[in-house]
Amino acid sequence: MRAKNMTLSRLFAALMLLLVGMTAQATLAAPTTASAPTVMGLSATSAVAGATSDLTLTVNGTNFTSASVVYFGDRALATTFVNATTLTATVPASALTHPRTVEVFVYNGRRNGGSSNALPFTITPANAPTLISLSATSAVAGSGPLTLTVTGTNFISTSVVYFGREALATIFVNATTLTATVPAGALAYPGQVPVVVSNGVSNGSSKALTFTITPPTTQVFYLIGRRGAANAGLYVTYQVSASAALDLTQSVTLTVATTSATVYSSGAITLTPTTYPERNGTSVTIYRYRSATEAIDVVPQANNQYAVEFETTGVDLSSIDRTQPVTVTLTIGGQTFSAQTQPVTTRG
Repeated sequence: MRAKNMTLSRLFAALMLLLVGMTAQATLAAPTTASAPTVMGLSATSAVAGATSDLTLTVNGTNFTSASVVYFGDRALATTFVNATTLTATVPASALTHPRTVEVFVYNGRRNGGSSNALPFTITPANAPTLISLSATSAVAGSGPLTLTVTGTNFISTSVVYFGREALATIFVNATTLTATVPAGALAYPGQVPVVVSNGVSNGSSKALTFTITPPTTQVFYLIGRRGAANAGLYVTYQVSASAALDLTQSVTLTVATTSATVYSSGAITLTPTTYPERNGTSVTIYRYRSATEAIDVVPQANNQYAVEFETTGVDLSSIDRTQPVTVTLTIGGQTFSAQTQPVTTRG
């Protein structure tokens, strides 16, 4: 019996020793978690595109190891470990060919803390142009083609002037002067357009200057002579852009004329304001004139714009030379707004 108890005691002791040993071995085998590297500064944060020599970059931070690698974007650089806070790496000239921003970070390997934070490195254009002035900074909407002289620095033979998104036909004069043609289509509507000079992808673009397309003094939308008897009618709508608010209580005169004859003249008339409710709860005021043969409406709009519409009967269209353009003139309180449109057309 005693022998049996001793055997059980020895087996228990052996089992306990085995368990202790396995626990110790598991503890020794447990991996440790390494601290991730951090990047705190770079010896250089920019370079000029097209560099012909390599760049030595010093990276400062923490938790660097002998296995640390500096990355320049997705490119692993040849890296030298100096100490736990300093690395040096070589950026080849082939990585500095064109303007862009690149992230620089350090990678210690998956088991040694992984990757650091990234710092930006900027590759700047070698010959970025600058834009100083334009020979004209505005034009009237609907005007013809415009030759624009652009003054600045660092212009090259392949420089292109952009008018908004439109690349203009550009002539290189010298490193400080370009000329470019703005087509009539680019000046069709009022607004502001950025003007930029581009030296290409590798050499960058200038900052923009603003070109303003102003509304025409009077913009004629259409002019129709109604076919029928000799005494037919005219219907005209157009837009007026005034430099200041107009006093519509003063006398108004409307005329329509060709270069050889006056087609229509209202004479001095007085407009009467009439207010109409809008669906959104606001109201609009229309200044009107009515007679047996004439109807005239002037509607004030934002920014001293005025929509004008008039219709008249009793006009002898047979006296109009259809080959001539027609001038529409509005006079309000001593201010005159004129515009020329196409010859009168008829409709049946």
